[in-house]
Amino acid sequence: MAGPFVLSSNNISTQASNTSPGAYILSRDGINVNYVGRSDNDLAGRLRSWVDQGYSHFWFEYASSSLQAFNLECNWYHTYRNLDNTVHPARPANTSWQCPRCNIFQSTL
Repeated sequence: MAGPFVLSSNNISTQASNTSPGAYILSRDGINVNYVGRSDNDLAGRLRSWVDQGYSHFWFEYASSSLQAFNLECNWYHTYRNLDNTVHPARPANTSWQCPRCNIFQSTL
């Protein structure tokens, strides 16, 4: 994982410039983890949407696939506490992927 970096368009262009799947962490102080997220295809573009939204820093990790990005986000969601995330990370549409840490998507049928 790379970071923390100040969350700015310039830093995103410099540090996370690849168009790639990946996961990210946002922070209001550069120390504590406040939010986890991912992009299934354009990490830099997704990070840019968070500039000026109340977070000051970011960490990120590129993923080789959207499945790997989903797994990273889920693992971070379960690792860090007191997040601004109000719900478990969603899996992409038209997938049956399971969270690597919990049974949230398992059918009860």
